[in-house]
Amino acid sequence: MTPLHSIKIETYFFLFLHHLIQQFVIIQTSTIILFSLLLDVMMIIIVYQVKLCESCRQIDLTSMKLFLKQQLTFGVVACIVCITVMIHHQSMAQTLPPIQLDRPDQTECPFITPKNYIQIEHGITMENIRNNQSIFSHPTSLSKFGINEKLEFRLITEFITQQINDSQTSGLAPVTFGFKTALLEENGIIPKTSFIGHLTTSNLGSKAFHTPYVAPSFRFTMQHTLTNRIALAYNLGAEWNGITAAHTYIYTLTNGFSLTKRLSAYAELYGFLTHGQVPDHRMDGGFTYLINRDLIIDLSGGLGMSKQSPENYISFGISHRFRAIPDRVPLNK
Repeated sequence: MTPLHSIKIETYFFLFLHHLIQQFVIIQTSTIILFSLLLDVMMIIIVYQVKLCESCRQIDLTSMKLFLKQQLTFGVVACIVCITVMIHHQSMAQTLPPIQLDRPDQTECPFITPKNYIQIEHGITMENIRNNQSIFSHPTSLSKFGINEKLEFRLITEFITQQINDSQTSGLAPVTFGFKTALLEENGIIPKTSFIGHLTTSNLGSKAFHTPYVAPSFRFTMQHTLTNRIALAYNLGAEWNGITAAHTYIYTLTNGFSLTKRLSAYAELYGFLTHGQVPDHRMDGGFTYLINRDLIIDLSGGLGMSKQSPENYISFGISHRFRAIPDRVPLNK
């Protein structure tokens, strides 16, 4: 019988690979579509195996090592092939400005995803919390669709593994739906401003992470252009956790720098303020590298500044946008 540990690793691998194929490297060809459907079928089979083997506690280190080598090789080859095909065959939409992200910093940007485009921002994050606790997000995915020049639809999914001492829990966190709408364009001292609203479901996810209530959140996101290489951005808002009725205020302040045409860096302060609790202040920084107008990677890390803050985190991300609905071609009369 296949060891339970190997089955779980296999499940995580195909979940991540499924995201890469079906969302990040979407190319509208029959080959990719069929491959994506095949991954769906394999995921159903693997999840069913996990259900059957919940009581299994066998550990076969030799087969596990061989399995990991096979999966790692296949994953690397698949990702390289898909990314290469995408770079060479996906149009770069030269009329559009370079892709703008809501990651890797905690400050959401005020820019709207272009009309009829889908933008997907993937991230893998390891966060070390105090008292032998950690949270591994693998991955977090923010999918955005531009409805028009002023409005975008947002969907957030996050597959996490939570470690508390020797206890480990993995699954899909409650799914979040939302929108971003543009409010003001930058004009002198008036920053470019947008409003973001989210609603996190209570039970649309793994049972281990269900909450008693739905959890709304909102924030105003603003940005000033200081020079052609430096920007200042900040957010103000509030969120609920779905467990209690208490709300938490959010603040962020980040300074972005364009080091070259492709490489940028940022430094940021952010925090959470809950009534009756000590403020939670944090800091982070990171880099982004623009591969082309529609493809960007990022690397970031941060530290807690308060006693109750997480100790640190590190994150890697990759983001891509593509046209979902082609332009209408007028018929010749």
